[in-house]
Amino acid sequence: MRIDLSSLMFNTILEEGVGTPSWGTALGQGRGYRITFENHGKFMTGMFYSQVEDTSLFYIPVGRSGNQTDDYQVQMISMFNKVYVNDTLINGASFVLAIVKEINDERSHTGRLSLKYSPKITYKEKLINEECFSLIIQKYGMNEKSAWFIDEINIENQDELHFKMYIIDKEKEVTFKNSEERKEYIINNIIDESYPYDDSQDTENSLNEELSNKEYFKKFYYDNLEECSEDAQDNLEMQREFLQEYPLSRLKELTLDEYALGKSRKDTFSYKLEFGKYNEMIGIGGGTSAKHGVYWRKSDGRLIVAGEIIEQEKQDEVWQEFKNQLYTYLVEYGTSEEPLKRKSSDKYPLLKGMDMVLSKLLLIYYPNKFLSIASKSAFVDIFDYFEYDDNDLNTSEDLNFMLVKNLKQDFEFANQDNLMILGWVLWRFLQEVILNDDNEGEEDDDDDELEPYSRKEFLKEVYITPEKYDSIVSTLELKQNIILQGAPRSRKNIYGQKACILFNGMQRRQQNRVHTIPSKLFL
Repeated sequence: MRIDLSSLMFNTILEEGVGTPSWGTALGQGRGYRITFENHGKFMTGMFYSQVEDTSLFYIPVGRSGNQTDDYQVQMISMFNKVYVNDTLINGASFVLAIVKEINDERSHTGRLSLKYSPKITYKEKLINEECFSLIIQKYGMNEKSAWFIDEINIENQDELHFKMYIIDKEKEVTFKNSEERKEYIINNIIDESYPYDDSQDTENSLNEELSNKEYFKKFYYDNLEECSEDAQDNLEMQREFLQEYPLSRLKELTLDEYALGKSRKDTFSYKLEFGKYNEMIGIGGGTSAKHGVYWRKSDGRLIVAGEIIEQEKQDEVWQEFKNQLYTYLVEYGTSEEPLKRKSSDKYPLLKGMDMVLSKLLLIYYPNKFLSIASKSAFVDIFDYFEYDDNDLNTSEDLNFMLVKNLKQDFEFANQDNLMILGWVLWRFLQEVILNDDNEGEEDDDDDELEPYSRKEFLKEVYITPEKYDSIVSTLELKQNIILQGAPRSRKNIYGQKACILFNGMQRRQQNRVHTIPSKLFL
């Protein structure tokens, strides 16, 4: 766990501002204060394993005075008798970590959990943490004036406490003009890695300063950038391969059989995009082949374009028009400064129901203008979290386009030539933070005042992915019906009712047009 910079730092003096360490790090930020730091499961398992039973033997200072017990409540105390610094065992050392919760309803962060590691923590009236720090100083040949700090606290094997420690000056304390100068010096000369520490965390008061949703995402972005960059490398390579195989101009030259699904060929454009070599670039699986706009229907071999059967004599004409609309739409979006709002225009009727495919193609061809996300419901949740205006945007590609414009205005790191990695980070943020937010208020028990059923509620109650949800909605928009097939007692009726409520904008208590089809019809 990477702790707040300067929260466990010794002998750095600031000429301006307060240089006192906070001796603590918040375990969760943003709405709900969920514990979200990397590997938190492993860390918390170790905390539970090493938890003490008799807490009366310990004193945990909280707040500036150390006695703000009306504002904080100690939730857990864990003691470790195996302490390592930079993978070296510190013989005879023990250390206490405590988790405290803010409980004062008049404070802005009621419910937030923080990890405490103050040198003033005592066990049986002994300054156990202070003694541990003294043993670390002795082990590494420092003195009481040495400038040093701990950057990470991790738990291994459930009972081993591991510190990652850096020495600024082994002989004497170090003076800086202010916290910003200290931060830059440490990042550039000590840690030597690009990490955007926020030195507003220098004092205990820092734990009482709310991070806005945008500030929290900025921190989350840099926290996860390295890992997501590694994860996205395969996708970036796939993108390069796709552009070599299918430059935009080639779309005008594709034959119908080279494009469409439905004839058991695995070398078609649509197959490669959804199932083949390019499928993982953005997931667009689920639903029907209708998402590709054009496909051969397996049941009877007939050509379907935009949901309509195309007879033999019209196939070449309609195919040429489809290609023209697809190519023109992609080219137009590449140069446009505003969303095209395809569904409110009669310019591209043959692209009906193609939201997810179009989003994927736009990302590939214009990676500086579109994110690696195709789920419309995901965009709705992200817009809501950042409080962006999504009025009149009714396709995933329009939402994608406007989200990027907003992100580029709010975050400098969003101004990149390729937004693939940003998309990966944002998708992780959606899953770990936005969709995990429970602070939306309690449901009203009065049936007469029930609010309309929302996408977020649907995804919480029906265990499918946002992509599968988008596929269901896309199919309903195109066909006005959908069949859910499954074994008995697999909750098909319940899921169907919820989907019908959501799609029709009705309230939960209203009846829905969901019918059971006897299984013998499928024999």
